Parts: sequence; C-alpha cells; structure tokens
Amino acid sequence: MDNRIVPFISAGILLTFLPLYAEDTKTVGDGKLVSAVNSRIAKIEPSRQDRKIDEIGWVPTIREALKLAKQTNRPIFFFTHDGDISTGRC
Repeated sequence: MDNRIVPFISAGILLTFLPLYAEDTKTVGDGKLVSAVNSRIAKIEPSRQDRKIDEIGWVPTIREALKLAKQTNRPIFFFTHDGDISTGRC
C-alpha cells in the first residue's frame, strides 16, 4: 500500500467512529453513576422478544435431557458452550 494514503484512511476511520465514541463518554457525577449505568443498560439490553433462546427448556446434563425428552416426546437439542450464555457474551 502506498504510504501517502495511510493518513487519509486513518482520518476516514477516525471520522467514522468518533461520533460513536463521543456519545458514550458523557461525564456523570458519582451520585448519578448507578442510575446512569442502569439507564444505559436498559437502552441496549435485548428485549424479551430478542431473547427467545431463554424459552428453551435448558437442562444441565444429558441424563436430564433424555428424561425430559422421554416425558415430553420431543427431541434433544444438544448445545455446548464455553462462557456465560445468560449475559449474551462468550
């Protein structure tokens, strides 16, 4: 890549993402920090409709899954995951 174009690419990236950063860096006093964080979480947290995965009948072991499948005459969906699925992050 021609080194003369790098500053222009860098400026383009900066101008693209700077407004996103500026929106999230509002100064909040210590007394309002908890309510500000809770408000921010409420804005970005997935809605119940977005979290349909929570409606799956999760069980922690294969034995429990087999028992539940037999009782309900339904198949088993086997899922393995490394992380904390309840937070939505891996």
